[in-house]
Amino acid sequence: MLAAAEAETASAEASLRLAERRLADLTLTAPAAGTIEALYHRAGETVAAGAPILALLPADGLRVRFFVPERRLSSFRLGQRVRLSCDGCPDGMTGRISHIAAEPQFTPPVIYSLTERAKLVFLLEATPEGRTPIRPGLPVDVSPEGGGGP
Repeated sequence: MLAAAEAETASAEASLRLAERRLADLTLTAPAAGTIEALYHRAGETVAAGAPILALLPADGLRVRFFVPERRLSSFRLGQRVRLSCDGCPDGMTGRISHIAAEPQFTPPVIYSLTERAKLVFLLEATPEGRTPIRPGLPVDVSPEGGGGP
């Protein structure tokens, strides 16, 4: 009788572990804190295994990418604080240079000026400091602190 009760207890514990594992498999959690940028599927929709459900921008994942002509590159250095500004954004936003491309490239095609397109530029990235209203894709002006614009 005791052996049967122990076997029943072991079976119940195994069933509990299986149910907990299934629940964990069906529970979605974000890999990091952040902002939902796009929602690909809604509640009730069938989604294939491994398919993305949403696009998440981690809180520390925002970068401001900008291009600097070679003649202005000496105005920027890694770790330097820069001023950030955009239409409708509050004054005083800053960031720090987190990347400077090692090699020049042509001006990106979104800049349609023929004179600018022919010049080589360097890609830089700045990480905004503090909370910022800058949204991905929003045009941003960047200038070194204490100096003029690039």
